[in-house]
Amino acid sequence: DDSISVKLEAGSARPRFVGRIIRNIDLNAETPLWMKEKLRRAEIRSIDPVVDITNYVMLELNHPMHAYDCQKLNGTIVVRQSQQGEKISLLDGSEMTLHSDTILITDDSGPIGMGGVMGGISTAVTEDSKDIFLEAAFFEPTAIAGRARSYGMSTDAAHRFERGVDWQGQEAAIERATALMLEI
Repeated sequence: DDSISVKLEAGSARPRFVGRIIRNIDLNAETPLWMKEKLRRAEIRSIDPVVDITNYVMLELNHPMHAYDCQKLNGTIVVRQSQQGEKISLLDGSEMTLHSDTILITDDSGPIGMGGVMGGISTAVTEDSKDIFLEAAFFEPTAIAGRARSYGMSTDAAHRFERGVDWQGQEAAIERATALMLEI
């Protein structure tokens, strides 16, 4: 199947969610030195080409992005408000027990990301990933403001989302990231 279904239920956050599947990525490819250097100067650690590209596009276009391993996604992606007490394991290794006011990205397996803050570990891109689902979103700044801090976190994505990103910038971010993926 060449599609991923997305359902938006977080009405007051006015989410906009744009995605693209990119197949047959090569995580053994080397992130170009110029990109590593731009990331380093912004105090962002180079990880792998996929993460580096999403971070670079965030710097270049002020639009946070996230990449999921397609093989780890299960069913429909749903963007909704969290329920009090739901749990998520994040990319940084932390496990959070959520409040009821957090935007949550889920699939049929449960929470896979805190909207506008950080992705979950269960769908993370790893050295074994072959196909990715690249995502660029928009959330109303008031829906993100203070959420990361309420969990004792500070992320580049939350910093940008709570101050406002271009509500129409998702397509430009996806196109730029795709072009860089194909180039690298």
